[in-house]
Amino acid sequence: MPMFIGDDGNNLLPATAGADTVLGLGGNDVILGFQGNDLLYGNQGNDQISAGEGDDLLYGGKNNDTLSGEDGNDSQFGDVGEDLLSGNAGNDLLSGGVGVDTAQGGQGNDTVSGGDGNDILSGNIGSDLLYGELGNDFLSGDDGADTALGGFDNDTIIGGEGDDCLLGDLGDDFIFGNAGNDELQGGGGADILSGQEGDDRILADQGDDFVFGGVGSDILYGNAGADSIFGDSGADTLYGGKDDDLMQGGDGNDFLLGDLGADLVYGNLGDDFLQGGSGADTLYGGKDNDTVAGGEENDSIFGDTGNDCLLGNAGRDCVVGGEGNDTLFGGREDDRIDGGSGNDLIFGDIGDDSLIGGDGFDTLVGGEESDTFVLENREGSFDVIRDFSKWGGYFAGTCRTGSRQPGH
Repeated sequence: MPMFIGDDGNNLLPATAGADTVLGLGGNDVILGFQGNDLLYGNQGNDQISAGEGDDLLYGGKNNDTLSGEDGNDSQFGDVGEDLLSGNAGNDLLSGGVGVDTAQGGQGNDTVSGGDGNDILSGNIGSDLLYGELGNDFLSGDDGADTALGGFDNDTIIGGEGDDCLLGDLGDDFIFGNAGNDELQGGGGADILSGQEGDDRILADQGDDFVFGGVGSDILYGNAGADSIFGDSGADTLYGGKDDDLMQGGDGNDFLLGDLGADLVYGNLGDDFLQGGSGADTLYGGKDNDTVAGGEENDSIFGDTGNDCLLGNAGRDCVVGGEGNDTLFGGREDDRIDGGSGNDLIFGDIGDDSLIGGDGFDTLVGGEESDTFVLENREGSFDVIRDFSKWGGYFAGTCRTGSRQPGH
């Protein structure tokens, strides 16, 4: 293997058609590979190193170097300094090393790592693997199905076009899936994750995170921390996880589970299913026809508009139907159940419950224990009370003109 060695000056060092070794030494050198599989070393100085046609190995050395691959599968190492690395064609390996580096994979399926420093890494065309490592890094997968790992500090990670896998790891990260069906994971720290286009799967993981599903039918997990989770458009599935979470379904028919903690859950548009889980939760069904279930603690449940089915389950719950013809169940313990407007069907179930018919033609069923029935009928409507005397109860009502007295 021929060897070409420069001196301490600024040298122009071209390789031959064979497999050559070129060493720049000192000075700002220009080193050119050619047809063979070459070993190209910049050493000291601000060097420019071009790979040529073969599968070449490029080392920038100290100072600020520019390394460029060509047609082959090249390996580039910036080493110390603020380096610029370009893979171009082929399946390339690029490593920035110590310093603030910029590395672009180019065509092919490339592996790009930043090393130490606040680096800018892009995969460009192909299915690429990107590692930020140390520093506050910017990673962009661009085209292809890319995998990007932020590393130890506060990183920004963008997926690009294909179906990408993006992991923030440690630090407070910004992670954006862009187009494609992406998988995003925040890791440690307080992260912001957005799936954007496509049917995405997002795990916030540790920390108090913000999660946005974007367009498409997304699956969103808050996991640990007090998270804010937003479904946006599409039929989304949201899991709050541990701690006290804020969840909004957005457009579409969504499934929302608060899980652990005292959660605030909004279904918004669409025929949604909401469940609080454990913890004292507040749940709003929103517009359309929703099913809302409280869980184990003392929950506040609101149907809003639409024909809703509301279940208090365990705990001393406040259940309010709102507009529409609703079906309401208090569940166990002493509940307050208000049908609101519309023709509602209200069940107290177990416990000393307060059942409020509201406007419309309502049916109230007390269930076990001593219940209180409150009627607020307007003109031309009436309510029916069933199971009033079996367990004992109280009646408080006003029957206006045009109403008839409810039966017992």
